Order: sequence, then structure tokens, then C-alpha cells
Amino acid sequence: MPLDEEKTVEQGTPGKIELTTTDNGDVTETRVDPTPTTQEVGTPPSNEQIQTTEPAKTEYELDVNTPYGQDVTIEGHDGGTSTSTVYKIETVTDDALLSSSY
Repeated sequence: MPLDEEKTVEQGTPGKIELTTTDNGDVTETRVDPTPTTQEVGTPPSNEQIQTTEPAKTEYELDVNTPYGQDVTIEGHDGGTSTSTVYKIETVTDDALLSSSY
């Protein structure tokens, strides 16, 4: 699922208290517990690697041991960096929504 996309898998129901009156006048109280809503959320890849290339730099140095007019060229090599990012997904349940004091 794409990043930041949400999809409801199972819709929860709110809790409630039902009062029932019988024919003889007795009132009974029935508690219906709430059920949680289950959602899927798009997340970034669990392991992401980014590589960048840095071009070789040109450096000029004076070499007093080389005869005048003779150029010495040493070929450079491109460098680079690699960055790895590991994501950890934690599930959080809000106990306040499911508490018995509802």
C-alpha cells in the first residue's frame, strides 16, 4: 500500500449502555462494550538504501623533481556514499477508548 494511504479493514462500534424495563417495572442495565476499528496504513519500505556518487576532484601540485614542461597526470576515481535506513513499525492501541469507564 502506498505511503500515507489508509484503508479501514473493520469498522468498530461505539460502546453503550442499554436500559430495559420489564412488564413488572424492573429496570435492567446491559453494557455493550466498544469494539476497535482496524485500519491498514501505508508505510515506507522496511529497508531503504540511497547511494550517491561524488565525482573525483582535480588537484594540482607542484613537483620540484619533475623536469620543466613535463606534466604528470594521475587518474582519479569517483567516490560515493551509501545510506541505509531501517524502519520499525510499532502498533499502538489507545486503551482510553477501550476502558471499562466508558
